[in-house]
Amino acid sequence: MANTVQADQVAQMCDERRTAIMALCQKLATDGAHYLWGAEGLRPSSKAPQYFAPRAVRLDQSARGSTTFAAAQHFDQHAQRFVCAGRCFAVSLPANAIIANAASDNKLEAFIKNCIDKHLEPWNCHEKLTPRLILGTGDGEPRDYKESTEYTKQTHGHLDKTLVWGESCNDKLHFDCGGFVRWVVSQVCGMSIAGISTYPTQKNALGQPMARLLTKDDTVMKADILVYAGHIAFATGTPAVKYDPQTHYSVAQADCATNGVNYNVVHPQDNTSCIRLSDSTLVGSVIASAVRAGMDVLSFGPRA
Repeated sequence: MANTVQADQVAQMCDERRTAIMALCQKLATDGAHYLWGAEGLRPSSKAPQYFAPRAVRLDQSARGSTTFAAAQHFDQHAQRFVCAGRCFAVSLPANAIIANAASDNKLEAFIKNCIDKHLEPWNCHEKLTPRLILGTGDGEPRDYKESTEYTKQTHGHLDKTLVWGESCNDKLHFDCGGFVRWVVSQVCGMSIAGISTYPTQKNALGQPMARLLTKDDTVMKADILVYAGHIAFATGTPAVKYDPQTHYSVAQADCATNGVNYNVVHPQDNTSCIRLSDSTLVGSVIASAVRAGMDVLSFGPRA
C-alpha cells in the first residue's frame, strides 16, 4: 500500500538519527557543558537558584576551605552533595586551576574581598574563574573525580574535597557520563534508554529490544555506546574498525569533574562491552507517529 514506511526508509532515518546524536554531542562539547555527578541535563540559572552551591565570602581564613561560588550542585539518593568543578582544567591557565593553599592564596583573598558587602547573585559573577570545592563521597569514589591528566596525577591525585578555580556554571548544561548518554538519546530520538548499560536487550517503549551487544564481527559505528568500568560514552565511529574490548576508541563523553564534556578524544581504557541502539529506539518516535497516522510499518526487525 502507498502509506508504508519501508525498510530503506527506516535505514535512512536510523543513519540520520546517529548523525544527529553525534552533532548534539559535538555541540555540547563546543558549548562547554559541565560534568556534575548525578546530573542529566541540569541547567542552573537565575530561575533555578536552588541548584547553585552556597558561597562563603568571609575573610576568615578558616572559612576559605569551603568557598564555592557560581557552581551548580546536585544531591544523590543518599543526600550526598556534589559540586561542579566548572571545567577547571579546560581553561587557559590550568596551572592556576587548583588553589594550592586556601588560607594564603592571594587571588582567592582578592576575590573574597571583592564580594564582601555586595549583593552578588551566583549567576551575575563577573570573574571568568571562581572558587569552588569539588565534593564527592570522600572515599575515593566516584571514579570521575580522579582527574586523568598527568599534571593532576603528579601534583594532586584525587580531587575530592579540593578547592579549585573553575568556570561559572550559569546556564551551562550539566551531566555525568550516564546522564549525558541518556539525555542525548532522549533529545534526538524521543526514547528513554534508562538501564541500557546493564540490560541492553530490555524492551523499549514500543515493546521492542532497546539495543543489542556487539560482537567482534561487528564494525563500531557512530552513536554506538561503549561501556567501561565506571564509565559510559558514545563511539564517534572514526576510524571505522572492528569491535574489540582492548581497542581504544574515539568517543564523545561527559568526561570528568574537571574537563566537562568532550568530543572525538581517544578513551584510554579497555571497554567491557559495546551496545548498538535498535532501529525502534533510534526512530521510535517517528514510527509511533506513523502508527498513529494509520501507516503500515514493514521490516522493522533487527539489522546489522
